[in-house]
Amino acid sequence: MILSLTIVAASLASWTLTDLYPGSGQNGSASYAYGGSGNTQVGQSYVSALGGGGDAGLWHGVSSTWVDLNPTGASTSIAVGASGITEVGSATFRVQGVFHAHAGYWTETAASWVDLNPPGATDSTAAGVSGATQVGSAKFGFNGYHAGYWSGWAASWVDLNILSNFSSAALGVSGNVIVGYAYDGGQGYHAGYWTGTVASWVDLNPAGSTYSQATAVSGSHQVGWTLVGNLGVNSKHAALWAGSSGTWVDLNPGGSTDSEAYGVVGNLQAGRTLVGVVYHAGYWTGTANSWVDLNPPGFSTSSATGAWTNGVRTFISGYGLSTTGTYHPLLWSRPGTPDAHGTTGIG
Repeated sequence: MILSLTIVAASLASWTLTDLYPGSGQNGSASYAYGGSGNTQVGQSYVSALGGGGDAGLWHGVSSTWVDLNPTGASTSIAVGASGITEVGSATFRVQGVFHAHAGYWTETAASWVDLNPPGATDSTAAGVSGATQVGSAKFGFNGYHAGYWSGWAASWVDLNILSNFSSAALGVSGNVIVGYAYDGGQGYHAGYWTGTVASWVDLNPAGSTYSQATAVSGSHQVGWTLVGNLGVNSKHAALWAGSSGTWVDLNPGGSTDSEAYGVVGNLQAGRTLVGVVYHAGYWTGTANSWVDLNPPGFSTSSATGAWTNGVRTFISGYGLSTTGTYHPLLWSRPGTPDAHGTTGIG
């Protein structure tokens, strides 16, 4: 059964919510949507009600279009980003009795899987894709993960780690801008971005933040979160930047103790905010007080994971915990592009 709901709150009247669960072969215990491109959404479904690992997969707007992308030989897999007909993520394989995650990508079928694990790396993950560029992280020995990118095959890996003995991660890409985080050599892990080389690193961590991550990029804008105050639970603030640490905008809505942004397109930033004791999916248009709560009826908690447009409609991906206790992949959409709704964000 396909569940499609129009959110009835006055401020949300233009958004349509589609529940992408369950679909054929998708009748397990949980399912999540993590991103998309055009009319494609990607994520992961636990296809067996008896448990086991989740399978990467994709949808084309309705639950019945589910395609299982789990590669042959993989015990589990996940798809987290898409660009055109390319979906990126990782799959876990057993190598000499030990399970290792390998970054990779698909072109809409399980059989199309391309393993991107770089030579010499024990594990890797792909987190984003833009055109022919895939970004993510790879682990070499005991020095943690290194941010980097590929151009379609494993040996094309370019390492972006700024300090050899510490970790970094690439989490998103748009054009030649790769966002993520890296250790700064003293204070902690900082949000930032690269434009193809280690030396191109730009630190986005704002003054007063002890830790930050950049999770997505679109055009001249980057989003993520910053840790304001001491490291701890429920202390992150959703963040928006326009290319430098000094452009940081704190998106945390008044009254909330925690928020994160995971997607951006035009002047729209998508993520989640702690409302009371549970997270609600939602979006901003450039300021903290522009927050719009997207948590749908019938769901106790939800998160927004990505945002994009196909030029005709604007999409937000995510997932929610239904009141029956099952995680469902969710897709919000509305007509028009993000900048065509009279909003006044910095976009």
